[in-house]
Amino acid sequence: MSTATLSQNSQIYIPFLYLIWADGLLTHSELAIVRRVVMADSELPEVEKEQLLLWLDADQPPTEDIFEEWKQWLYNHPVKINPQSNFPLTEYATGLISTQKEINTTGLQDIEYNLGMQVQQYKHLFKIQTIEKQAGPSFDIEVMKTIVNGDTSEIQPKLDHLWQESLLDWQYLPDNKAHRRKVKAQLDFIAQQGLGALAYPKSYGGENSIKTYGQIFEQLIYADPSLSIKFGVQFGLFGGSIANLGSKKHHDRWLTDIGKGKILGCFAMTEENHGSNVRGLKTTATYIPESDTIEINTPSDVDYKVYIGNTLDAQLATVFAQLLVNGNNCGVHAIVVPLRDTTGNLLPGIQVADNGYKGGLNGVDNGKIWFHQVQVPAFNLLDRFGGIDQNGEYQSEIKNRSKRFFVTLSTLIGGRICVGQAANASNKLGLSIAIQYGHSRRQFGAENQIAETILMDYPSHQMRLIPRLAKTYALHFALKDLMEEYSTSLEQLDKRKIETQAAALKVMASNHANDSLQECREACGGKGFMSENRLTQLRSDIDIFSTFEGDNHVLLQLAAKGILSEFQTEFNANSFLGVIKYLKSNWTDSIVNYNPLFTNKIDANHLFSREFHREAFTYRRRRLTFSLAGRMQRLFKKRIKPYQAFLKTQTHMLTLAEAYAEELVLNAIQRAIANTSQEKEKMMLKKISAMYALHTILEHKAWYLEQGYISANKSKAIRQLVHRQAQLLTPDALALIEVFDIPKKYLDLPILQS
Repeated sequence: MSTATLSQNSQIYIPFLYLIWADGLLTHSELAIVRRVVMADSELPEVEKEQLLLWLDADQPPTEDIFEEWKQWLYNHPVKINPQSNFPLTEYATGLISTQKEINTTGLQDIEYNLGMQVQQYKHLFKIQTIEKQAGPSFDIEVMKTIVNGDTSEIQPKLDHLWQESLLDWQYLPDNKAHRRKVKAQLDFIAQQGLGALAYPKSYGGENSIKTYGQIFEQLIYADPSLSIKFGVQFGLFGGSIANLGSKKHHDRWLTDIGKGKILGCFAMTEENHGSNVRGLKTTATYIPESDTIEINTPSDVDYKVYIGNTLDAQLATVFAQLLVNGNNCGVHAIVVPLRDTTGNLLPGIQVADNGYKGGLNGVDNGKIWFHQVQVPAFNLLDRFGGIDQNGEYQSEIKNRSKRFFVTLSTLIGGRICVGQAANASNKLGLSIAIQYGHSRRQFGAENQIAETILMDYPSHQMRLIPRLAKTYALHFALKDLMEEYSTSLEQLDKRKIETQAAALKVMASNHANDSLQECREACGGKGFMSENRLTQLRSDIDIFSTFEGDNHVLLQLAAKGILSEFQTEFNANSFLGVIKYLKSNWTDSIVNYNPLFTNKIDANHLFSREFHREAFTYRRRRLTFSLAGRMQRLFKKRIKPYQAFLKTQTHMLTLAEAYAEELVLNAIQRAIANTSQEKEKMMLKKISAMYALHTILEHKAWYLEQGYISANKSKAIRQLVHRQAQLLTPDALALIEVFDIPKKYLDLPILQS
């Protein structure tokens, strides 16, 4: 039976048969999908249906003569594949026949989706329509800037003034001494502009705006991550600790001069043997009633403060230590300790050492500090949450020591949000470099091409960069929303909720930055490895973001505990009684067994729908929550000690926290879509959101398949959509990175000058 003699209802299957046997890689189960569609096609004559099924027999493939006949029949038709169609092969197949009768293409579409047939994979087998390049972006860049960045009318003039200063030009400085000198000069200049005090009260030279401070912190990443971090240490950690942990007397004494950069300081929390475990710090602060002083002491040579930024420049240090009053340990408190005199010489009892060269951020002077019976006035105890009264007794309105510790550390959450924003800013810079380079660099191509192919035209290159671009956008909205909530009313915050979200998003942003910058470096080949093109330095500088402001694995556990307690039970790193109480009373609220109605549904409208994305992300987070609760409850029934129970479920907790962060990010970009009225920009945000959501589901496809939430066919359909979405977003990639509004001086790199 020849192709020409087949009925038109059978001929539309020929392109699919040709493609199937052209690569010969289909499995028996995949062939079964095609056979099922053929058998269910009531329009096929029985004789022809039997012939089509014979051609789908894996044990007896079509002969070479039949395959060649298909090839010639297809080649002689003028019809070409439209690569921009939702179902390119289905549209092509129906275009091969001439009929007035409407053809039911549902079966063909099912084959195309289920087998993941993509134009990039078979374009060498068919004639392909030449699609004109998109003339310009599909949205208004300036309008999108407003949607993404919000109202920048207040901050933009300040930033524009900064970028005009040549001192803030980026420069590769391999010598850390020269690098530190430049960063110190940059910090002085920024302080002179009044930008250091932005988060402080207006009475101390600020604007009482942690949000504006965070914007400056984020933007300084473009100039130099070392500058951003030194800025954060001076005005955020050091100055912020006095602003948030001190009382008015401390503000009056120091805050104005800190904001102006007249007093430089450091934040001395981390110790050699106690980084994440702040509660276990060994440095002591002993109250001496006779002199009304506090004696700061490093109890042994291995209990020194370490990795402390600003160590070599600081005049003062906020030192976190165990406060001992009348023989009682009152827990970790912060005390302001002078390190140097007005001439820059170390004061008696102070010993410092340079940490030397690091893997990155070498413009920041990190060091070690020892305190040898250093006495300071009791006035220097930052006493917002606990202090020493006139009778030499410790007093605090927060009687519970664990709660007091939590409240003390919760005042520093803003810095954690800023670190997440800065990490995401590094993504914006790295992706801007890689995507611009990908649009200019050519490599390989078809034999009949005069010019080689642009990198961004390769599907593999699109998949390296476009999903990461979408995730960067989604993270931007999540971090922006979190900062907005944090800065709106600090006194009315649900601090447990904010701390949980800040921990989860800081982890997600810094992990994404490390992954994304490595991919950007590799996507730029040898040029990406040149220091002059920033990517290697940027990658090295951001590496440590996964450790400071909270080690990522520790923060994930913190977030998981917040999720389990639904932000209501108060507990800490060493006490799990609150969690146990919650689980015993609530976990039987039933481990949710979703049986999704659309497990096998693979049509494009469903897979692109935001409802499906929300349901998938929520299901994953809830399922992980209740299954973790169930595991813990079973361990408790076996009389396993709480700490051991948490150790046995630790990796489960990390996965739960990651799922929680991913859901926060999805909800944020979907809120941005809902709040956008401009149609073109709204459509672009929908595409970005779909790319983020579907790519994330694809990354977790093994888990979703294990749970029976999606079928194998649906997994393949999602994979195909992700690839297609990357292709469709690529023409707008240059416009999307322009929305980031990175100053052009920081993209004036040799790699982008071709």
